[in-house]
Amino acid sequence: MEFVTVNNIVLTDKTEGKRGKKASGHKTSSIVETASSIVETASSIVETASSIVETASSIVETASSIVETASSIVETASSIVETASSIVETASSIVELLRALLKLLRALLKLLRALLKLLRALLKLLRALLKLLRALLKLLRALLKLLPALLHIKINFATLQRRKQRKTARYVNTEYNSINTNPYYYTVTVRVSNKYVRVTL
Repeated sequence: MEFVTVNNIVLTDKTEGKRGKKASGHKTSSIVETASSIVETASSIVETASSIVETASSIVETASSIVETASSIVETASSIVETASSIVETASSIVELLRALLKLLRALLKLLRALLKLLRALLKLLRALLKLLRALLKLLRALLKLLPALLHIKINFATLQRRKQRKTARYVNTEYNSINTNPYYYTVTVRVSNKYVRVTL
């Protein structure tokens, strides 16, 4: 025997006759429809419950906002009373307020004067820096002009040093290696600073 099972419930026997098959099939479809409707009803109940909870929370929030509004109305009323009482006192404080405003205006004028002085000092400093820059440029130009002359002096000084070495080799150093005689001149090889120099006398 074979059975049809829906949601772990045995619904019908397929080995029955035609009438049994028709009746069991009708019962099966009706049971399935009933089960689906039960599931839908349960889901709608859950949704309704959640909406009820949300509505309750919104009611609580509305009530709290109403209480806050009422308290703010009371505070506003009390502030209106205080404002009415302070209007009388303000008549005497207006003069003090004007005096304070005048003092503030004087302080602002002093600050403006100080800023103008600072601006003038900055302009003077800028002018001094420009003058210093011009002087540095002039000095650089002079050094560039002087550089060739310094190089020339250095070259001439080297030439003088060579001449001095020749003179010392000719008159001071007396250590000769060889002397070539000639009726017109003498050629002498002299050691100067561990070097041999040929000198013509």
